[in-house]
Amino acid sequence: MVLGVIFFSHSATVGYPDSHPLASTAFVQNAAPISLAAFRIATGRYPTSKEGLHALLVPPPGLKEKWHGPYIDRLPKDSWGHDYQYQCPGLHNPQSYDLWSLGPDGTVSADDIVNWSNKDVLSVEK
Repeated sequence: MVLGVIFFSHSATVGYPDSHPLASTAFVQNAAPISLAAFRIATGRYPTSKEGLHALLVPPPGLKEKWHGPYIDRLPKDSWGHDYQYQCPGLHNPQSYDLWSLGPDGTVSADDIVNWSNKDVLSVEK
């Protein structure tokens, strides 16, 4: 099952070079949520903000017995070379996580690619 998730997570962005804007959308909307769901199923929770998306590659302290990853083959940069942003619990998704790309300008702004529906609310706690 985990192998299928890893394959699907990687294949969700195949067809777009990392520099293509749709690659960032595919990662935020498809690949990362599948990988994060697999992590949650195995461990009973999402990675914390401190653990970040890196927890999809290596087991966080105290989770080695439950962790069955890696859940993703690599942590890509967004289409503009920036790290993806991750917060759990999320400000916009308090029952799960917020995941976003800072977009072409590299700052929190209207061009961000986000996993929440209210794009008018762009505030993010760091």
